[in-house]
Amino acid sequence: MPICIHRKGAALLSLLLASHTFGAAPAGGTEPSAEADFRFSCSSCHGEDGRGAGAKTFGLSVAPPDLTMLSARNNNGRFPREKLRRVIDGREDIRNHVDREMPVWGQIFQMDADEGFGGADAVSSTVRQRIERLIDFIETLQR
Repeated sequence: MPICIHRKGAALLSLLLASHTFGAAPAGGTEPSAEADFRFSCSSCHGEDGRGAGAKTFGLSVAPPDLTMLSARNNNGRFPREKLRRVIDGREDIRNHVDREMPVWGQIFQMDADEGFGGADAVSSTVRQRIERLIDFIETLQR
């Protein structure tokens, strides 16, 4: 008997599986670099340079923001580290999105950590460190 999957569910499942495969930690339990995480997790929508012109932007309800302008667009001109942390780990909704089209990278990084590291504390720490390194890398893109 064939299995019927709703189109939206199938698309989400495909995105998660592709993202999980591409963002997975290398064999041997080593963590990917922040730049590698950016290339695999962010650049498909935000572009290799972070300016929002990635290859997978077609069909999104809202264009991905230019990540190089986060500090400039922030009210006080400072890099919005905490807000970015909440967006990446999924705690903050993304304004202007009908549905959250951006994957919750915190959950995907969690799946990666579950596969390579033992213990809840180690996994939680690994995910936090990976998100922090990704944020540090995005901060280097500011102009």
